[in-house]
Amino acid sequence: PLVLGLVVLAGVIAALALRPVARAQGAAGDPAAIARRFAEVQGIINQLLMLARVEGSMSFEDDERLHAAAIAEQVIMQLPAQQAARVCVRDEGGAARALRIPASLALTALRNIVDNALRYGDAEATVVLRIVQHGGMAGFTVEDQGSGMSDADIGKAGQRFWRKGGGQGSGLGLSIVNAIVARYDGGWKLERREGGGLAAHLGFPAD
Repeated sequence: PLVLGLVVLAGVIAALALRPVARAQGAAGDPAAIARRFAEVQGIINQLLMLARVEGSMSFEDDERLHAAAIAEQVIMQLPAQQAARVCVRDEGGAARALRIPASLALTALRNIVDNALRYGDAEATVVLRIVQHGGMAGFTVEDQGSGMSDADIGKAGQRFWRKGGGQGSGLGLSIVNAIVARYDGGWKLERREGGGLAAHLGFPAD
């Protein structure tokens, strides 16, 4: 029922999202604009379905487990070349730790955080991805050089459909991170960096 409800919601979002394009471009529409908007809507649908799977009873136990270094490497490989060139990976002791979480979900969580850093950080600035460990946990710290966030906004991050300043994105990425860390006994938080920007910390139990 939850998945069905989210799919119906996604259909409503799709209809509302595509209507302005058709209205602005006339009856025939602009194929390129419609294609871009359709891709955005498809992304929202995929995120809603992922959220439903993580919060529901779907099993991920057949998924492989990977070391933290492999998770970071695969996330970088998924990025467009121009964005990947902006990410600097630094091993600070956690690279060889195997995360006790299905690899696909670790990838999703880290990718969502890296995407946010690239989207809201300064356009040409480096994003630092640190691979870290603390006791029985290992994971990542992602640092950007953007304008940062207020305490109030940090408190809202992770709420469904909330976006800083009503900006880009679906507002679902950090909601998915919330759901993943809750299911697999992980943790994450945002904090302001001295000198500007944000640091996002993501960790999971590890071997």
